[in-house]
Amino acid sequence: MGKTAELLPGTLDMLILKSVSLKPLHGYGVLLRIRQISRDALEIPQGSLYPALYRLEQQDLIKSEWGSSENNRQAKFYELTRTGKKQLAQETENWDRLSAAVDRILQTCVVGDDRRVVVRAAGQYHQHDHKDSEQHDDLTGGACARQRAKSRDGANEPRPQVHQCVSTMTK
Repeated sequence: MGKTAELLPGTLDMLILKSVSLKPLHGYGVLLRIRQISRDALEIPQGSLYPALYRLEQQDLIKSEWGSSENNRQAKFYELTRTGKKQLAQETENWDRLSAAVDRILQTCVVGDDRRVVVRAAGQYHQHDHKDSEQHDDLTGGACARQRAKSRDGANEPRPQVHQCVSTMTK
């Protein structure tokens, strides 16, 4: 098994809600589902899971019912409530917004004194030159106006910017 990632605070509840939204699961089944879907990148300790299940049930985000597990043992099966579905949708929307913002920051390039740009996209790096005619916003704006590229006929032409650049140039 590969190295597991640490959960950010507040994400366990969202992962539990998502897991039980797919089908009712008993507690250990929630652990297995999270591990399976994350391809073994996330492993939730049972000492964290069961208090979270209790808390979510007290908040009426999940409900439980006793039933038989696949090995014929009595287990509590958890499923999402109507309130839980709304909460999951809201948390998913917030997560998407947060992860997109963090991704934009991590994918940003830096213009150095040598006017070269290093861009990280899809885990690979490439460089390009910035010309005086290209606009650079300050650190709060952070976007190149365009990037020069060769067209099919060999002429230079502006191409829409496909990544963000943060300029270290102040003048």
